Amino acid sequence: MTKKCLSIATWLIYMLYNLPDTGVRDAARKALLDQFIYILQSSKNLEEKILATVALRSFISDPGALVELGGYAKGLMWSYSEGFELDTSMNGEVPSLVNIKGRLISSSHSDGTIKVWDGGKKALWLIQEVRDHAKAVTCLYVSPSSDKIYSGSLDKTIRVWVIKQEGIHCIRSMMLKRLSVGW
Repeated sequence: MTKKCLSIATWLIYMLYNLPDTGVRDAARKALLDQFIYILQSSKNLEEKILATVALRSFISDPGALVELGGYAKGLMWSYSEGFELDTSMNGEVPSLVNIKGRLISSSHSDGTIKVWDGGKKALWLIQEVRDHAKAVTCLYVSPSSDKIYSGSLDKTIRVWVIKQEGIHCIRSMMLKRLSVGW
């Protein structure tokens, strides 16, 4: 599965399990579950493993998928040096991730936190945690030159971050104003 297909398939599974069931979940599980497990077990690419993990997490609410995953459970275990866990117990889920310059940047924490992780060789290490936004961070965008990151938040601000060796540093904050269009 190419990386673009993997991204689309991950998004599809995520959406199928977060929207009301239309009868497609079972077919999607039968077609894609084995592929996600194969990628998780065989890929050397951290981004591909993350996408596969996000997709597999979506299957947890499906009793049929749990039965199938049970057969793979032993093979899915890997040492702590290869795996990682993003702690979401304090700040909510982390649906927005950006992989840039060997760093994984996670956002959408409900308290406005953005975390910067060093990808290293196999393990992720938290190197920075910033709380510049007052409310949940809803999106991240990487500039085409890959030297800046833009974050958007429910606090109605957009922040511009420069990427440095030690982490990210906010260089600009913009308050969004309501636009009125007159005819």
